[in-house]
Amino acid sequence: DIALIAKQSGIQGVIAKILEAGFLPTKFADSLAIATGGATFYRTKVNALIKSGMSKAKAEAQAMQEFTSVAEISQQSSKFLHCLSNIQE
Repeated sequence: DIALIAKQSGIQGVIAKILEAGFLPTKFADSLAIATGGATFYRTKVNALIKSGMSKAKAEAQAMQEFTSVAEISQQSSKFLHCLSNIQE
């Protein structure tokens, strides 16, 4: 697999493949953190929004949007790889 990538893409392709494989444990840990902490964040936010007078449907939509935004920014395996410095890449 690595030899084929090296033949097709050179050393940069090999490095990209190794880095991609390195992100798998991070993605797993991020998913676990989201599953365990995300439900609490979401439910607390929904309850607070309802308490402030928002309808349940709107509160749920708003809480999900906020949760998604926070999760994408804070998780290491998020799609925001452009935030990494050149050294981290």
